[in-house]
Amino acid sequence: ALAEALKKNSSISTIDLSRNEIGDEGAKAFAEVLKIDKSITTIDLGWNNIDAEGAKALAEALRINASITDIDLRDNQIGAEGAKALAEALKNNASVTTINLFNNEIGAEGAKALAE
Repeated sequence: ALAEALKKNSSISTIDLSRNEIGDEGAKAFAEVLKIDKSITTIDLGWNNIDAEGAKALAEALRINASITDIDLRDNQIGAEGAKALAEALKNNASVTTINLFNNEIGAEGAKALAE
């Protein structure tokens, strides 16, 4: 319901959904919002049990979205696979300046992908 309402958003710039256990389904719904929203600049999805599947959906949205500057995904379980998807998306995204992936078990493989 919230994701549907946000699709019509033109004024909210910051969304904090941290600690809401939205999981991959919530991340996917929010990714659909980010594909069309042009006013949200900051999103906090920390502590939400998002794994690689949710991270991939968010990465796909970041390929399209040009308004997000800050994304916080700390304390999820995106792993190396999710980090790689985000890294690929960020190669084509000029708006994101800050991404927090603290405590996501991305390992050396995920870190390498993000560094490239």
